[in-house]
Amino acid sequence: MTLNNDQGPGSWLPVEQSSLKKRPLLLFVVLAIPLAIVGFLTYRSIRIEQVLVEENLFRQSDALARSLEASSRAGMMHAFWEEGVLENLLLETAREAGALLLMIAAPDGSIVSAGGTLDPGKLDRKLTQDPPRTGSPPQGYFLIDEQIYVYRKALRGVGARPRGRMGGMMGRKSPINPIPKDSWILIMLDASGPLSLGNQNKRVTILLAILLA
Repeated sequence: MTLNNDQGPGSWLPVEQSSLKKRPLLLFVVLAIPLAIVGFLTYRSIRIEQVLVEENLFRQSDALARSLEASSRAGMMHAFWEEGVLENLLLETAREAGALLLMIAAPDGSIVSAGGTLDPGKLDRKLTQDPPRTGSPPQGYFLIDEQIYVYRKALRGVGARPRGRMGGMMGRKSPINPIPKDSWILIMLDASGPLSLGNQNKRVTILLAILLA
């Protein structure tokens, strides 16, 4: 403790030097607490938005996969497997849904049929390795660099079946189902729109957090 040497009223009063040193620390603590709260809420808001975008793309892909499964089962029942039918089905479905690629692959990763704007022959081999097995849950994830959402699912009840005895006895020659047993489907959707919107919302949220802080 020292005496205030300044001239004037109250110059004899003591000055606490330790209290002066504590003021910057107190100011830092006062500012840090709201900043930490705003930062946590901003991160939580961004994370929730990412989850919602991913869930929306997953549901869209899952609906496409189930629709193709139903169409393929109908084709097996009614023996509609003429040449080019499966490819046209994938092409039309991809065009209507705005999908980059709809592809049916065999268990070894070879392409059975595909439709869409992407060339399936130029796909990264990692996408066709370790295919989903029958009974396993669907897989969905982002290719961030390409801004593409990838969905993979094992086809249920769609694999090739032997020709029934009744059809052979009646001499009816049904086209062979082109889909091998234990095949799976690969769907690729354009995620540039949802991701760019999410990035824009992130910037706005961070800017608001800075202004509020």
